[in-house]
Amino acid sequence: MVIAVSDVLISNMCEVFNGKIEKGRDKPIIGCLEYIREWNGGDKYQVTGALQDQHVVDVRNKTCTCRKWELIGIPCRHAIATLNEMSKDPEAELDIYKWVHKVYFLETWKKAYSFKVEPIKDLICWCIGVVRVTNKGQVGSQATTSKRKGKELKTQKVTCGWYIHASRSNPESDWFIRTLNQTHTCLQTRKLRACTASLISKKIFDQVEANPDIPLRAIQDHFQKTYQVGVTMDNVFRAKDKARKHITGDYTKQYEMLRDYVLELQATNLDTTMKTDVCSEPNPDSPTRQFRRIYVWLGPLKKGFKACLRDLLGFDGAFMKGPFLGQVLSAVGLDSNNGIYPLAYGIVESENTESWKWFLDNIGDDLDLGRNSNLTFISDRQKGLHTAVEQLFPNAEHRYCIRHIHDNMRKRWRKPEYRDHLWKCALATTIPEFEHLMKEFSQYDKEAC
Repeated sequence: MVIAVSDVLISNMCEVFNGKIEKGRDKPIIGCLEYIREWNGGDKYQVTGALQDQHVVDVRNKTCTCRKWELIGIPCRHAIATLNEMSKDPEAELDIYKWVHKVYFLETWKKAYSFKVEPIKDLICWCIGVVRVTNKGQVGSQATTSKRKGKELKTQKVTCGWYIHASRSNPESDWFIRTLNQTHTCLQTRKLRACTASLISKKIFDQVEANPDIPLRAIQDHFQKTYQVGVTMDNVFRAKDKARKHITGDYTKQYEMLRDYVLELQATNLDTTMKTDVCSEPNPDSPTRQFRRIYVWLGPLKKGFKACLRDLLGFDGAFMKGPFLGQVLSAVGLDSNNGIYPLAYGIVESENTESWKWFLDNIGDDLDLGRNSNLTFISDRQKGLHTAVEQLFPNAEHRYCIRHIHDNMRKRWRKPEYRDHLWKCALATTIPEFEHLMKEFSQYDKEAC
């Protein structure tokens, strides 16, 4: 006896199925079978491109075998074709916010820039330590009597009798000439003893601030034409150095104020990470230490990066300028609009594996990264960076900047065809596509490939 296992009495479900595969029934046998299989794929769809390339789109997991959807976070052309087909179904859920990664939402972009970096007060307000001021030029010191072979040398200088004496009763009144002697006993000259390096530095302050690399000869010519006074190149050099120090601050003194600067920055920008590393001191009782490295990640930028949701970090290094050598290491991310988003930065003694490991280790602590973290790093073959990434984050993907690779390649192969082949290979998202493009590149020029 046959026992019923369902109460379904009509076959409208079959009619619906036949209606869905109506277009496939006009195709040859394999085409018909493929059409039925693709429609029956549930959340997975097979899409055939214009070049007869087939890719599988997984709507539920938001992936495509071309890998562009998962790499970019925006539906690829195969996914768009799939969503377009799904839109014909009135019951399909086609909310745009469901298919695009949250990193591209306007709310995400606003949140990334909602954390503001707070300014800090003037140096006088936060510098707690005492900065020793040295008078290297010995300004105001008593002149010593020069001696040669045990004998004092006295120089007889011819003084000119011309002078003028003017005064005023109060700061707001006019000047009145009290005494004037117009008799000259000296030759006409542009040399003026009162035109010192300190005076010149005050006059050229705005010029040096606007153009720190202004040539000494330009300063000398400008000063002579403006004030009709002759100045030596040595005086101009000392004046420019004084003006530069006044603008940027003395290099040595700023190292003495570094600790106070760290405390002020952490007080004004909460959740800021600042770490300093010093060289070992043989004398533990010494009150000073020699600076080695510093690491900075401002709290607002840290919160903004976590809100961006993009697991991509770019690293680079640049030389320091000035009397103290060193390297500036930086980590940069991308915001929702593919704009540069500055992250962490630091100053180290040189660019090597040890310094990069120290820098990356601090970034890992701020982002709670482990050895199994799967991030993407991009750089330009910095010295020691590749080894540091392999040791600290072995599962991370470390790629090199294709623009720098092309710059190195262009030294020997300058034709635009080499550039086009290189970029095609770099833009490949699957291994078969990459191998196919590399084969084409090899056929064009095996040595360049």
